[in-house]
Amino acid sequence: MWHCQHPFAARELVISVPRTPLSADGIYGNGGTAAGLLAVTALGSTPSAGYRGTLTVGVDPDA
Repeated sequence: MWHCQHPFAARELVISVPRTPLSADGIYGNGGTAAGLLAVTALGSTPSAGYRGTLTVGVDPDA
């Protein structure tokens, strides 16, 4: 069991499902953004300028 960190900890959210680390999930093969994980780009020189995220996903319409 794991407990969420701020800001989710304020909601007392507790998840009882065991976590699977990225290295053991068998989904992305540790390929990082090349394998479809979120690619983040800064919109300016400071964090307050914001970020843009790009996520590539596949959908099986027959699933």
